[in-house]
Amino acid sequence: MITLRRERGDLRIASFLLGVVCAGAGATAASPAVRGAEMYTVRLSVGKSGFEPRRVSVPPGAVHFVVTAREGDHCFAVPSLDVEKRVRAGKPLEVDVTFDKTGEVPFACCVEGPDSAETGVIVVTPGK
Repeated sequence: MITLRRERGDLRIASFLLGVVCAGAGATAASPAVRGAEMYTVRLSVGKSGFEPRRVSVPPGAVHFVVTAREGDHCFAVPSLDVEKRVRAGKPLEVDVTFDKTGEVPFACCVEGPDSAETGVIVVTPGK
């Protein structure tokens, strides 16, 4: 019979090995297991009163969004980039979005409809 004993540091080794396996399996640099520390991160919350914050500035390139629902289920949609992801209550949504050009990009909750208060703007600016 084999007895497994967990030693301090085993989780770090397991995380490293998972990253190596994911990289070898064709995972991209934006995958959570191998994403680098230099990715720009934006945290949003959404509820019946709308997104907080409603306006965010980001640099061009890949941006990591973490969206939480304050109550109920919602959605994080960036229609011009064909992004539409469900935000479940109690489970933060993590999604990477790439912005190729500067300017204002609207986002919204697609659950409530286009006339709701659940809208916002992503301002893509160089040098952010």
